[in-house]
Amino acid sequence: MTPRFYLTVVLSCSCAFGLFGLAGCVPAETKPVSEIAWSDGDSGRVDGVRFRLADVDAPEIGSSAQCDKERVLGRASKTFFESITANGDVKMVDWGEVDRYDRKVIDLLIGEHSLVDVGIANGHLQPWTHIDGSSIGPKPDWC
Repeated sequence: MTPRFYLTVVLSCSCAFGLFGLAGCVPAETKPVSEIAWSDGDSGRVDGVRFRLADVDAPEIGSSAQCDKERVLGRASKTFFESITANGDVKMVDWGEVDRYDRKVIDLLIGEHSLVDVGIANGHLQPWTHIDGSSIGPKPDWC
């Protein structure tokens, strides 16, 4: 599981039970999603708002792809996420952040499972941690 997912659980429990002296803390907001459209495997629009999945990278599908292999993987990644979010209980975890392209930084939950974790486990995403909108490591290589 990603660090942000654990942070959501810890903060939610901490706020609920008053742990760590976090009086009045506000955990990441979670709300149901009614419509999702994928641009690629880590970004798109959710209920009309542009988003980017938190702390991961998906292979590129267009001219940004560094090689044909990345482009093929990118299309597969997009198709994978379209299929698992097409039906079912999808919720958005809003971190209250935006990236350098003014997209909301979020995670999506399918039932109780983080879409980021599902994507990593199935090889469609790689971890790419960011702090305050800046990456703290190199972009993953899909070629």
